[in-house]
Parts: sequence; C-alpha cells; structure tokens
Amino acid sequence: LFYAGTKVLANFSFAGWNTTSNLSVASSLAQNTLLSISGNGALTSLFVTQPVLVVPANTNQYIVSPNSAARFLLKARNNYYLFYTSGGLLYYESSPNGAVWTNHGPVESATLANPQDYGVLYNGNQIFVGYPTGTYSTSSTTTNVYVVSGKPNVNGTISFGTPVLLREVEGYVVFSIANYSYSTYLGFTAYNASAYQNYVYETTNNGSSWSYIGNVANAGQQQPHILLLATPSYVMYILSIYANSALNYSTYNGVSWSTLSSFASKPASAYFNQFDGVAFGNAIYVATLAGGSPPNVVDLYKYSSGSWSSQEIDNHKDTWPRINTVGNNLVVGFENSTYLYFRINPLSSSTWNANNLLSFNALPAAASSEVGSNWGMQGNSNSSLLSLSWNYPNNAIYFSQLLYFNTTTTFRETGLPSGATWNVTFSNWLSSSTTNCIMFPTGLGVYSFS
Repeated sequence: LFYAGTKVLANFSFAGWNTTSNLSVASSLAQNTLLSISGNGALTSLFVTQPVLVVPANTNQYIVSPNSAARFLLKARNNYYLFYTSGGLLYYESSPNGAVWTNHGPVESATLANPQDYGVLYNGNQIFVGYPTGTYSTSSTTTNVYVVSGKPNVNGTISFGTPVLLREVEGYVVFSIANYSYSTYLGFTAYNASAYQNYVYETTNNGSSWSYIGNVANAGQQQPHILLLATPSYVMYILSIYANSALNYSTYNGVSWSTLSSFASKPASAYFNQFDGVAFGNAIYVATLAGGSPPNVVDLYKYSSGSWSSQEIDNHKDTWPRINTVGNNLVVGFENSTYLYFRINPLSSSTWNANNLLSFNALPAAASSEVGSNWGMQGNSNSSLLSLSWNYPNNAIYFSQLLYFNTTTTFRETGLPSGATWNVTFSNWLSSSTTNCIMFPTGLGVYSFS
C-alpha cells in the first residue's frame, strides 16, 4: 500500500492491483519530488502480481553440529533463537539475521533425563522452557519435571529466572506449551503410576508460579504424541495414543476438561506422531497424515464452534507435516525426500488451490539422505517471514528463511539507453537493473520508494 503523500514523478501510474488481497485500488498518484530517476529515463508503471515465495541468499545456513536431532526455533524481540541439546545439556544460540549466530551456553547446568524431551515457547514477553532431569524409571519417581522462563534481551541473551519444579514422575516425558493473552499452558505426558499420564499446568504471571489444572487422560502403556493449543475461549489437548485408531482431543473451558473424544483417523502405527496444529482466533487447524502404507495423504482438520471439518490438501506421498500461519495465510508444509513442500492458503478461504504447491530443496544436491522428521517451521501472523530449521547428516542444524509475500511490486522504465544501469530503493531495499524492470516482493503494508 502506498499511503497518501507518497511522492512520485509526473506521469507516474500503476496498474494491476490485486483487490482480493485487500490492496487499495487507484489509478494515479500526485506529482512530487521524492521519487527521482537519473538520466533521461522515465518510470512509467508499477504492477502488482500474484503470491510468490522467495528464498534469500542465506539459504541452507549452517549453524551448529550438536549431534542431536531435537531443536526448537523461534523469534523474539527481533532475534532468532535456536534451542538444541548436546552432551545432555540444553543450549541456545541467537541471531539477529539468521546468518550470524552466537552461542550463549546452556539454559541450565542440569543434565536432561533425555536430550530429546523438552519444550520451548515464546508468549510475546517471556521464553518458556520445560525439561526433565534425573533418570527414567518405570518403578520409582526419579525424574523431575521443571519449567523455567526468561526475558529475551536485545543482544540475544535470555535472562532466565529460577526453575520451577512442577512434578516428580517415573520418566519418559514429552512436552507441549501454548499461550493465549496472559495465560501460558504447559502440558506433558509422563510415565507415572504404571501408565502414561497427561498433565497440564497454567501460569498467568510469566512463569514465577504455576497452577495444576488437571490430568487430561490416562494413555495406557504406550507413550503418546501430544499437542497443546490455546484460543480465546478454550484450550485443546490433542494426543495420539498408540493403541487407539484415532486422534483424540479434550478441551478445557477454564474449569474442567471435557471427555476425551476422537476426531481423525490416526496415521499408520509407525507414523503415529505425524501431526501438527496451530490456533488462530477461536479456530484450531490440525494437519495430519491419513493412514496407509506408506501414508501419503495430508488432511487438514479445522475445529470451530464445537465441531470438526476436514479436507484433503495433498497426496504426493508426503510425510512429517507441519502447520503454521504467515500473515493472514495458513501454511502446511511436508517432507518428501530432500525437498520440503508448502501449500499456502488464505485463512478466509476454505478451498485450497491445487496449483499453489511450492517447493524448497532443503539439502545439498549431493545429499542422499532425507530431511525426515527433523525439521521445524516458525511462522508469524503479523509477518511475511517463514523460518525453517532442519537436521542434515550427523544431526548438523541448518537454518533458512522463506519470505512469503502477498504480491510482488514491479517498477518499469522506458527511455534509458540499452544496458544502462538504474536502481530503485524500496523500503530501504536497493535493487539495480540493466533491463527495464525491477521487482520487489511485497507484503501488505506502507512502503516508501525512491
């Protein structure tokens, strides 16, 4: 969007505005002096086209080789944070741009009971980390479940407080953390009292104290995969119990948890943890694999107004789906060999375009292994940035940014000699060309140019 008062040359015009993306419709802008073209060329038009996915130059950015596949990626206060385990300790690194990373040492000095078992969340103010210490057992409570929170600083460090002991269990802990407004919820499944139990805690004071709000369900003798999501009206706990044929869920209304119910066919047993979800407004979206051998269909489930709806959105023999939001769009990603694929659809639309499949080669061309389960996707409802992290041979961690834009903005010139160089600065982004076009990916917003 170009706001009133944007200064352009005489005879400047623009056309092709995409009104379905909430862009303003106009045919001309008033003459002024901010926009200048050197030489004898004249800027003649500006065009806006359909969505595009851009891979910046720092694609496949190597970060660290911790020999651990477990990692979390998030963004807080203009820094990226990567959490990973190495030697039994939980570390974090930060970067302001995704290209240069700084190691800040371990979150806590205590060794994790299992380096794969921890959870991380940023609630807009604090970063929360849930983790287990001690040893795993099936007969005595030798595992301590902790949560610690800290304020992210501009320099990339995190000022962590004192860890809070939530519960002593027998072991095998899996975490999921969710947030809405002033409430942050930490859920975990753990082996205790001869079965896997599912516990949920809540804090409303940025983690200095926690309240136990219930045991969602007894999951039996097989460890479930869990997912906790929060909306303005309810909290949802989703779990895939190995022995059951369906995905299960329970909702919390602030007082109690509902009876555990099923809503989707569980993926094949070997892939029972292949689902992911995201909350947006009062709706919850879950991407999962339909059963089969191998599973090859990505289904999208939506929970709204107390009921579920579903649709198939891809059938390219995919695995390991991830889901998140970018801007006002829902992004579903999935892995197939060395490639990551994405389908992007407006949250306002229930119909998925079969032609909107976007691909990204996450591994070097010479790689023979697969990305597999070890990749993550970080989106933001207020941004056009989609951040990825994944593990490649020997569990080295890589990072990339994919920029999803609602439109592209193209400046065209006429009158310059053939091959002459000209440039446009668009929102502090300088681009030069010897052709008659310069294109900028553009999200919704206000931009200056010269």
